[in-house]
Amino acid sequence: MKSQLQTLQIEADPAPSMADLAARWSAAYDQARQEFARLGTAERAAMELYPPQPPIQDKGAFYLWDKQTGAIASSFGIPGLEEAANRTSKTADDLSKQILAMTAQTPQEVAIKYRVMLTMLGDGEGKIDNGEPFYSFLNEMQPVLDKYQALADVASVIADIDDLKAQHSAALATVNA
Repeated sequence: MKSQLQTLQIEADPAPSMADLAARWSAAYDQARQEFARLGTAERAAMELYPPQPPIQDKGAFYLWDKQTGAIASSFGIPGLEEAANRTSKTADDLSKQILAMTAQTPQEVAIKYRVMLTMLGDGEGKIDNGEPFYSFLNEMQPVLDKYQALADVASVIADIDDLKAQHSAALATVNA
């Protein structure tokens, strides 16, 4: 009985599509950016209250300085903000790895995968530091684009045939009139 339940559950829970994963990735990525922005704001505010430069020679004074800065950081919630930002960033990173491991089957999936690659592997300004993943992606997407170009070509031929039929019908109507 248990194995039947597991089988039914497996059949009822298909793997998420690339679009589903992309929606989750986008939400996690945006949330991580917001959390890192909040963390940066809290860190800048805390830095204004930190004691001046840490003492280098006196270990006791350095220990006191370290405790003071830690207390100030804690009062701004920096450890919790940092943990939340890192956790959400890891979620986005894990989702991006799942997406990048998938093979794009449609032009929409090609676009999704390209966006994830550019966001996660690019430099943030639309430039690519390491081109190798992109070269393999180009090889992966070419058959998809070729297939859909062939379908577009067939649709164009069908539209041309329909136009010819309409012109033929109009010509027959003119001749018969």
